[in-house]
Amino acid sequence: MKIMIANSGSSSLKLSIVEDGDTTGKKGNFPTQNKERLQTELQRFLGEAGAVNAVAHRIVHGGNMYRESIIVDDKERAALERLSELAPLHNPIALEMMDVIKEALPSSPTVACFDTAFHKSLPDTAYTYPIPKEITDPYGIRRFGFHGLSCTWAEREAKKVFDEASHERLVICHMGAGASVTAVRGGHSVATTMGYTPMEGLIMATRSGDIDPGIIFFLAKHGYSVTDIEETLDKKSGLAALSPGSHGDMLQVLKLFSNNDPSAVRAVSMYTDKIASEIASLSVTLGGLGSLVFTGGVGEGSPLIRQLVAEKIQFLGLAIDKDKNLSYERGTLVISGESSKVKAAVVEAREDLVMAGETRALLNKRA
Repeated sequence: MKIMIANSGSSSLKLSIVEDGDTTGKKGNFPTQNKERLQTELQRFLGEAGAVNAVAHRIVHGGNMYRESIIVDDKERAALERLSELAPLHNPIALEMMDVIKEALPSSPTVACFDTAFHKSLPDTAYTYPIPKEITDPYGIRRFGFHGLSCTWAEREAKKVFDEASHERLVICHMGAGASVTAVRGGHSVATTMGYTPMEGLIMATRSGDIDPGIIFFLAKHGYSVTDIEETLDKKSGLAALSPGSHGDMLQVLKLFSNNDPSAVRAVSMYTDKIASEIASLSVTLGGLGSLVFTGGVGEGSPLIRQLVAEKIQFLGLAIDKDKNLSYERGTLVISGESSKVKAAVVEAREDLVMAGETRALLNKRA
């Protein structure tokens, strides 16, 4: 069975082919600003890739309605549209690309795989916000959690390399343009830093993460519209605000950091402080930290960020082997030292393989 994986970003569409045995075939990355050009590039890609059995799309927010992958028909497509306001940076473009690909492959089933689904196991103490029920209930306001497809893969890989006791109290640290930390007990999400939307929690590339809600009220009283505030917190904050000139790109931040740029030094310090404090907080939920996984673009790509985070949680019993940390390239690698009480690994994010597996299961069930 050949599955095409579609991962839509704000300005690009990443496609990859996954065949049986989790063999990865052809890949492509296409700009989405020009629809006619995209359609031409898509037809060329499909011509070279050959016939596909289904297309799986990564959908960031499934809301209360979707807690597992689905085959998308017209009714489901309309329902997905209503969730766009919960993840305005992610869901709308994903649905737009879903339509573009469906036009090119009208006979291939479309599957939606949700980043929120992994967190369906959150207990009510973890997903409930301390605000009145007459507000939360009508609007379905609760913590959803994100990066679930990445967490699914990371948990599977962690189970292969950690002993049972360490794996039982696992924290997954996904660091990319978006970033979150998730506590996993016995393979199930029990607490996570992202909430109702992907804006809560850690400092991210262009998202603020946690701030005092009073700031929003203050800005509203001083003439900022809801749209202005949302645009600022979603697209102009985080590393982009802390390190001017970086545009929120961690590679640029680290380049400035290496030249002792004061803003970049502060940004890296704040970024790693927040991650470390959330790992420590989630270890309370788990009754102690057994193991830690770094994943995502920054988690996989920056030995420095991993080292700084590890140093800030040494008191929890983690000691990184510096040589192993520096040697990571891809796949899964344990980087904790032999004497470390807490185990740590870097895991290459493979949401594509998770999505392909869920798509196969759906198609086989339907057959």
